[in-house]
Amino acid sequence: MRINHEINRLRKCIGILFLFFVTYSTYSQQETASQKKNAIYFEMGGAGGSHSMNYERVLNVKSMLDLNFRGGFGFDNWKDYNGKINPDFVMPFTVTITYGKNHKIEGGLGESFSNTNETDINTGNPRRMSHLSTTFCIGYRYQNPAKNLLIRAGYMPYIEFNERFQHWAGVSIGFIF
Repeated sequence: MRINHEINRLRKCIGILFLFFVTYSTYSQQETASQKKNAIYFEMGGAGGSHSMNYERVLNVKSMLDLNFRGGFGFDNWKDYNGKINPDFVMPFTVTITYGKNHKIEGGLGESFSNTNETDINTGNPRRMSHLSTTFCIGYRYQNPAKNLLIRAGYMPYIEFNERFQHWAGVSIGFIF
């Protein structure tokens, strides 16, 4: 019960920070042509489960401090135990803050929505179940604007179904534009 209370407090804080930074960035920054604000990357591990494709948008807060919003999707276990195509999927949504120029320290949190195929204990048949898991991130990020390259690696634990803490790691590679 206590963990649910803490998670609800965390979600409220994320919402307030999100609104503050979006408003702050929108009215205080002018985007220049040289700033690359978008990223697409493939991640193994991390908030999207075993693997995911992600889109990220960057809002510059200060010269070396960025606020990043990410959404993605991942599929796993393409077939259920009956051999039918019935994939599990995960959709991570995270907010991260990065500090640095090309070599960055990254930290953040978010939620991952998952819809998985599980066994119904009453009938023994597969059924779809949806869950939310709170995710965290602390790691290293390298961005090379000249080559449009993005590499990320970090410790990315999560609270599975908002009940059980799990240690997890992730690595990403993609491009910025």
